[in-house]
Amino acid sequence: MTTPLTLHPVALDSPGLAACCSAIAATADSTPFGPADARLELSAGTPRFYVMELQQRSAAAVEKITQHRQVTQCLASADGKPFWIALASPLEDGATIAAARVQLVRVNSGEAIALHRCTWHAGPYFLEPTARFFNLELSDTNITDHHTRPLDRPLRLELR
Repeated sequence: MTTPLTLHPVALDSPGLAACCSAIAATADSTPFGPADARLELSAGTPRFYVMELQQRSAAAVEKITQHRQVTQCLASADGKPFWIALASPLEDGATIAAARVQLVRVNSGEAIALHRCTWHAGPYFLEPTARFFNLELSDTNITDHHTRPLDRPLRLELR
């Protein structure tokens, strides 16, 4: 068995994440749309905004990663708690995805993340037995646009 690669979290606004995602931070209600806003791609189908409830997943040995090729995806905690998500660049395109190219991102309470189209991701991960998330994607994303590849080495995620 291959020893897992341990990933430590980086902040959502880390410059090295620009190819994978946009940070969505609170702004005043009257702030006009601008360069700090997430660019959404929802034209390939019917947008779906819902509250997604998940059971806790093991962060001890993550072996697969997924991408959505037709849509951006936005996630935020509906419980007001931090969560973590593992991301790799949309440019990764081998039969396996290099674990060394994956970054673990911490999304704090009051923040949201917009995954760019084709960004590889695993998660969200969280500390509670269950968690709820606001999720914006397409109505059929998990049916017709769910592409999963193995990692070349398992990941152990440090959720801190």
